[in-house]
Amino acid sequence: MAFGKSAAFAKLQGNASAVSTLKYYSMHHFTSILLFLATLVCTIALLELGYRALHGWRAVCPPYDTAQRDATLGWAMKPGYAWEGPMWDADGSERRIHIRYDAHGFKMFGDTTSSRPRILVVGDSYTASIEVSNEDAYFHLLADSLDAEVFALGHAGYGTLQEWLLLQRWIPRIRPRLIIWQVCSNDFIDNYAPLERLAAYKVSQPRPYFQADGTIEWEDPRTFSERVKEWLHLWKWAAPRCQQLFCRLREQACRTAEWHIAHEGMDWPPFAEAVARTQAILDMAAQATPDTIEVVVFSADRYQPQLDTWRRLATRAGFLFADEPAIAVEKAQKAGCVVHAIDHYHWNVEGHRLIANELLRFVSENNLMKH
Repeated sequence: MAFGKSAAFAKLQGNASAVSTLKYYSMHHFTSILLFLATLVCTIALLELGYRALHGWRAVCPPYDTAQRDATLGWAMKPGYAWEGPMWDADGSERRIHIRYDAHGFKMFGDTTSSRPRILVVGDSYTASIEVSNEDAYFHLLADSLDAEVFALGHAGYGTLQEWLLLQRWIPRIRPRLIIWQVCSNDFIDNYAPLERLAAYKVSQPRPYFQADGTIEWEDPRTFSERVKEWLHLWKWAAPRCQQLFCRLREQACRTAEWHIAHEGMDWPPFAEAVARTQAILDMAAQATPDTIEVVVFSADRYQPQLDTWRRLATRAGFLFADEPAIAVEKAQKAGCVVHAIDHYHWNVEGHRLIANELLRFVSENNLMKH
C-alpha cells in the first residue's frame, strides 16, 4: 500500500514537472514572439525614419501644395495661393516663376463690369499651370491677343464632373460668350472610382462621382495599399516591388488600367463604363449651358484611344473639338523643341505659347467671338 502511494506521488510529481516544463517553454515561446514583434516594429520604424530622412524632398512642397479640402469638389485651390521660386524645363534648364491665384482659385479673373465679351477657361493641372508664371499661361496669352475678358481656373487631378461643377458655379456670375474646356487622357480614370483603383496614375482622394443612375455620390477610390502609404512612407517604395514579385511568382504580367485602355479600348468594361459616365456628364453640361454660349473642348495630350474618344464625346454633346493645340505641341517636341516642364507632361513657357496660338487660330477661324 505504501508502495502504491509512493508511485502515485511520483506520478503526480512527474505531471507537475511536465506542466512546469510546458509552462516554461510556453512563456519562453511567447516571450520570443514578443521580442520578434518588437524587433520587427523597431526595424520598420528605423527604416521609415531613414526613408523619410533620405527622401524628404518627396514631401508635398511649394508649388505643389496648392490643394485644400472642399465640401463640394473634393479639393480646391487654397484661397490667395502665391509662390515665387525656381522651376525647371524638361531639358534641366532653370527659370524663375511667380504664380498667384485669387480667393476663388482663379489664375486669371477678368473684369465682370466690362462690355467686352468674356471667355471662361476650366481644366485640370494643365490649366492650373503651376509650371509657368501667370502672364505665361495660355489663357493669359489669349487675353492679350483677343479683345475679351478671360477667366481661368482649375486644379490638378480634377475630373470632368468637378470641372462641370465649377462651370455651374461660375457661368451665371461671369456670363461668358465662350467656354474653353481643357481635358486630358487621364480624365476617364478620374471619372470612375473602380477604374482609378486599377490605374498607375491616381489622385487617391475622396471626391464626387457621377453615378450610372444620374446621381452624384462621394466615393473613396483609395485601395488598402494607398491608405497604408499615407502613414507608412516606406510602403511607397516597397509596394511596387512587392507587386512585381507577386506577378513574377504567378508568372503574369503586371498590367495597369492604362495598359488595358491602350490595348483593349472600349472592349475593356471598366473603361467603357468610365466613357459612358463621361458622356453623361457632357450631355448634362450641354443641356444646362445656354445656347448663347459656345463651348470648345481641347485635349492636353494625344494618347489613344482617349483622344478619339474625347473628340467623339464632345461632338456628340454639341461642342466644338480642337485638335490643333495638342498637335502643335507634339510636332514641336518631335522637332527637338523643349515644350514641357521637368515632369515631361505639363507645358513650359513655349508649350503654353503654342497652345495659345492654336486656340487663337481656332477661335478666329470659327468666328467664336462674334458680337
